[in-house]
Amino acid sequence: MNIHLTYDDKTYQCYVEIANPLGQQEGKHAPRLRFPVSVPEKYEEEIIDLVTGDPVGVNAKGKPIIEYQPYTVEIKRKNGEYYVHLIYEEEVYG
Repeated sequence: MNIHLTYDDKTYQCYVEIANPLGQQEGKHAPRLRFPVSVPEKYEEEIIDLVTGDPVGVNAKGKPIIEYQPYTVEIKRKNGEYYVHLIYEEEVYG
């Protein structure tokens, strides 16, 4: 299953996006299901930086090349509610 977290800078909202293979047409990418995610304020900036990536240059067509840090998204259900767990490595200096 293909799951990732995105940030929409127009709505200032994080979303979890899940590929839906049931709606996939032949030769095309699977459509994505998109659900809003509530992010605790103290982690908001760190998570937004993680999912938006860092520009590292431009390609031959002038489009930006974005470098992303790897992360894993897990969706867990507990007592009828769904929780999104984001797992990634922190960079520690020194």
